[in-house]
Amino acid sequence: MTTTPIGNSPSRLCQFGVVTLYYLFSLFHIIIDFDIYVHASNIDMDPSTNLRKQRLAPEHPLPAAYDDSWDAVKWVASHFDGNGFEDWLNHYADCHRVFFAGDSAGANIAHNLASKLGSEGLDGVKLFGLVLIHPYFWGTEPVGGELTTPEATREFMAGMWRFVHPSTSGSDDLLINPCKDPKLAELGCEKVLIFAAEKDGLKDRAWHYGETLRKCGWSGAVEVIESKGEEHVFHLFKPTCENAVAMKKKISSFLN
Repeated sequence: MTTTPIGNSPSRLCQFGVVTLYYLFSLFHIIIDFDIYVHASNIDMDPSTNLRKQRLAPEHPLPAAYDDSWDAVKWVASHFDGNGFEDWLNHYADCHRVFFAGDSAGANIAHNLASKLGSEGLDGVKLFGLVLIHPYFWGTEPVGGELTTPEATREFMAGMWRFVHPSTSGSDDLLINPCKDPKLAELGCEKVLIFAAEKDGLKDRAWHYGETLRKCGWSGAVEVIESKGEEHVFHLFKPTCENAVAMKKKISSFLN
């Protein structure tokens, strides 16, 4: 694996012969340990990698991270005509099999990039699929098991969102609650793979997102997989455990 630091977005661009994967790291929009991610988020492939550092809150409140990530996607797209900055991308990146992926807040950004791509388009880019691992979504009204979530916990989640995005309209802002988006059916990809974790407080949001996609008129295929007995982003801290290995194999299959 080779790593080249460029730009300002905390993401990895991986090229697998006929697949271009743009992976956004989990940050909660605030902090990241790159060593953990570089070693723990590898799929069972040997990609070349570009690492882009994203502006983080609170110094750079949202939507800065979304803007940086969209700029990174446009940077990738600039290579699809063979005249981009990175020679290996000019030769190998496939504009017709692009995937966005991420975990936690990175999954949130991946969804929002796919949504933006669906509504605005980007010349030369064909987004084939979306991988969302323990996505950081929220909302004003509780869903599923959130009905028994302590009010203090719900207030913490809402408060954290306001902290990283002071100008937000609240917990039903479409950036954090995509199920409220009247244009969700325009999501710009053909298939979505979602991972949930049994002991994750965001689990019900992952399931709710998948179910809403199925019912909103979107024409793609969606699958939700729940890892039993696991916590939020467990795969980063236990990358060799049985459930993490199974996750990596499933993602590899999804990409191919």
